[in-house]
Amino acid sequence: MATVFDFVEGNEMPKAVDIADFMVYLMTDSYDDITNMKLNKLLYYAQGHYLKKYGKPLFEEKILAWKHGPVVREVYEEYKRVEDKPINRYDTNRAKVMDSDIKAFILDIAGEYGKYTASALRNMTHKPKSPWAVTENNAEIKREIIKEYFDKNEKEIEPFMIEYTDADFIGYRDSDGVLVLPEEWNDEAI
Repeated sequence: MATVFDFVEGNEMPKAVDIADFMVYLMTDSYDDITNMKLNKLLYYAQGHYLKKYGKPLFEEKILAWKHGPVVREVYEEYKRVEDKPINRYDTNRAKVMDSDIKAFILDIAGEYGKYTASALRNMTHKPKSPWAVTENNAEIKREIIKEYFDKNEKEIEPFMIEYTDADFIGYRDSDGVLVLPEEWNDEAI
């Protein structure tokens, strides 16, 4: 069965709405506050970190300097119907246009910035001399400015990792350190 992590070979750069939809898919079970505002700030951080890491844009759409921070108009328009309520619907087909490296990168962004509220992300984008702060209201925040700012001011994000301990598993470790599952879990016993 196909999942949103399946890659369709030969696809081009994803659109910002595809990335946004994938973020909603990744985050709705863990966070109940994925609003349009939060999603747009996450896209700004994704674009900034992608420019920093790879020297090229993650998506082609412009990021605009709106009153409450950076916004991708196409994404805002896609989700404005939910107003300021959490977004809880997504299209799993959109993620198929992204390769696995981009999906892993988006997971890293979600892990790093998803824990913040929309207001906290807004405040983070409003720092003095930030790309938003140095751009005229409603104008495009130029990619060159975003890249330069992220190069100088943002640390590399760590890959998203889930730490497990032996207490998270059923079974025990044998003398070689191999996890041994209970006998009733043995496929041959069925």
